[in-house]
Amino acid sequence: GAYVMLDQELWREVPGRADDTQGWAGFLMAARADADVSEIQTHVGLGLVRTGLFDCCAADACGVCLNWVGLSDEAGFSAEDELDVELFFKHQLCGWCSVKPDLQFISHPGGDAAADDAWVAAVRLEFGI
Repeated sequence: GAYVMLDQELWREVPGRADDTQGWAGFLMAARADADVSEIQTHVGLGLVRTGLFDCCAADACGVCLNWVGLSDEAGFSAEDELDVELFFKHQLCGWCSVKPDLQFISHPGGDAAADDAWVAAVRLEFGI
């Protein structure tokens, strides 16, 4: 298969400062795979992320992401596609640790047309060195 990803800073709060991380960024991704090999034949994702929504928390980020996948006919799914909409907020606790609550809505979860749409909530702890 093949994929492409575009990730772009769209707006910076203080454009003249090289160390300014506050602003908006967006991304777009697309992928295509052989239906005989992959259960997911097509994937399109896009999203917006706002970093530093509040001046007191310049490293915090919030965003929204939309993912759509076209499922392979060869894999035996009863649905043709699956859609995921995700909202998140990432709070930087310190330089090496953050907490990230996340809420997702999934249409046709697991590629099952008979399954009810699903809501998924999660909280992640992220550590970095």
